Amino acid sequence: MKLKKNISYNIIVLRDDKSITTFRVKKWHINSVVTVLVIVFLYFFISPYFLLNISEKNKKNLKALEECTFSLSQSQFELKRLNNVKKILDKYDENYLQEIIAGISENKEKKSIDLKSVFKIVDLNIVKIDNVQCLKRKDRYVLIFELNNLEAEKESRGEVFIDAITRSGEVYPLSIRDEDLKFVIIRFKRVEVSFPLPNYLKEEELFAFRLTVKDNNQKVVFCETYLLDSILI
Repeated sequence: MKLKKNISYNIIVLRDDKSITTFRVKKWHINSVVTVLVIVFLYFFISPYFLLNISEKNKKNLKALEECTFSLSQSQFELKRLNNVKKILDKYDENYLQEIIAGISENKEKKSIDLKSVFKIVDLNIVKIDNVQCLKRKDRYVLIFELNNLEAEKESRGEVFIDAITRSGEVYPLSIRDEDLKFVIIRFKRVEVSFPLPNYLKEEELFAFRLTVKDNNQKVVFCETYLLDSILI
C-alpha cells in the first residue's frame, strides 16, 4: 500500500540587510489560493452579466410603473373633466344653453345649435392646457393658461390658436401675433396673451373661447372650449 506524501514547498527570501528567511508552504495552501483566485475571477467575470439582467428588469419595471402612473393621471384628468361637464349640466339645462348660444330674444326665432360641434374636444395625450383664466382690462382680454407636455421623453413644439365663439354659435378665429403662443416645451410653459376683440365682434355677443394646439405639422393635438363665465376672474 502506497502512503500519500505530504508535499511541501520551501520559499527562501534573500535580503541584503537581513538573514535568510525560509517559509514552508504546503501543497494544499497553494491549491487553496488558486481556488480563491478562480472564484474571484469568475465572480468579476460573471457578476456583470447578472447585474445587467437585473438592470434591464428594473428598467422594464420602471417603464411599467411610469405607464401606470401616466394612465392614472389621465384617468384623474378625465374624471375632473367629466365633473366639470356635470357641473355645467347641473347649472344649465340643455334648453337654456341652446338659448344662450343662439342669442334668443323675444323678436327672434329660436335657432338650434349643435352643442357637440361648439364644445368639441380633441386630446391626443401629447400636450394639454390647464388652469385657463381670463381677465378684462379696458378694451382688451387677457388669457392666462398653462401648457403641459405629456411626452416626458421628448420636447413638444407647436403653436396655440384662439377662436372666439358667439352666443349664436359662430366661430371667429382671432389673428393674434404673439410669440408666446408658439412653444418648445419639455415639461410645461405658462402663457399670458393680451388681445382686443375684432371690430365685427361685439363684446355682449362673446360666449366662449376655444383653444387649439397644433404641432409643427399643423396637426391638432388638443382642442377645448371654455365658457367665458367659467374662466373670467
